Amino acid sequence: MKKIRSIKRFTFILSIGTVISFLGRIPFRFIPLIVLAGKDYPIFSLTLQTFALTITMAGLTLHSPLTREIRLNNTSKDIEMNFALSYWITNFIGFIFIFMMGFFYLKVFSIFQLLFFSISIIFRSFMEFFIANTRARGYAVKSALITSIPAIIEGLIIIPFIFNIQIFLNLNFFIYLYCFSLISSFIIGAILSKPSWKYLFFSLQKLLNKEYLLNAVKNIKKGFLLSINTLFHSIGNWLVVFLAIKIMTPDSFKIFDLSLFFVSFIAMFCSNLLISTLSVSNVEETPQKNKNMFYLIVVGIIITFLIFFILDFIPLELILYKFFNLYLSTDGKNIIRVFIFLIFSMVIVAFLGGKIQALGRYKKIAFSSFLSFLGLLSFLILGFFMNSGIMLIIGLLFFNLIEAILYYYFIYLS
Repeated sequence: MKKIRSIKRFTFILSIGTVISFLGRIPFRFIPLIVLAGKDYPIFSLTLQTFALTITMAGLTLHSPLTREIRLNNTSKDIEMNFALSYWITNFIGFIFIFMMGFFYLKVFSIFQLLFFSISIIFRSFMEFFIANTRARGYAVKSALITSIPAIIEGLIIIPFIFNIQIFLNLNFFIYLYCFSLISSFIIGAILSKPSWKYLFFSLQKLLNKEYLLNAVKNIKKGFLLSINTLFHSIGNWLVVFLAIKIMTPDSFKIFDLSLFFVSFIAMFCSNLLISTLSVSNVEETPQKNKNMFYLIVVGIIITFLIFFILDFIPLELILYKFFNLYLSTDGKNIIRVFIFLIFSMVIVAFLGGKIQALGRYKKIAFSSFLSFLGLLSFLILGFFMNSGIMLIIGLLFFNLIEAILYYYFIYLS
């Protein structure tokens, strides 16, 4: 497959994969809204957030420094071996973490189910090893395929829904299908990035090699500093969902969670922008002030306010009631409005995040994420005691705004 070296083309190709992923995930997220009642839907939502948090811990965003290191070094065999060993270590952490989270917060699942969740996490994390290899070498199409196939697996849930096969339309089956989609990402990645999968097994032979182990730990340190950003985002999303379940009515929570799903779709596009900026930016080159960013800000503000006002002319009440049997309250509509502003802030953070990662300023990223998370926590505490779901979303908005300001300062002004 042809290599891509343009940010626009790289982003465009990855975005095609994102659209495919979104189309696959639509039935997987919409059907539970319709068929799951009582406590099942909140558990479904919290389980997916727990998986997202654990995937971050198990992968530690190692694919970003691995992408950078492969680009900097033509002879990358030792580098890939070191990173493969790093993944084995972090995967063990992820294995334990999701099991413990499930034991304390997802008590509806059995011990055997939690073990299956843990195994799925291992496969999913190794997928990141494969996408780093394809992205670093400019194979945007392969990268898009690896990341989009799991969503297609999830989308298969539409088959039992159409034929009303009730045995498959329950909480357990939804989660099992999600786990199989994670495993499929490993299989597709191993096929498309060969012979990279061999490094995963060869690296185990180096487990007792002091030099390889030391390098693996150094990689984990880099990944940890970089993943603090994603970790804080994942912890924040988990806390937002956990608190929303506590303070919101079932209908309001479903609307809240549906809005989060659409934000996660935008987040995939933002991730594509970040990855593209990281993958094709000049490594270690001090950037000049970028006019593209200011163009994004101006256009983003205009589009955001247009959508905000157009919302009044969209019959959301009718749509939600007809398709999901949900009643849209005034609070529910305000929740959707705030989510619109959240989307704009995510785009800016993604663009700046790719720039700062390309420069390898991991400590600056970690520091920015820590301060942003403190801002989020203050809003979460306030939202919980005020019994306000809107305040929870405002917390996510301020998380991004603080992060964007600090990124800009560390890239262009420090």
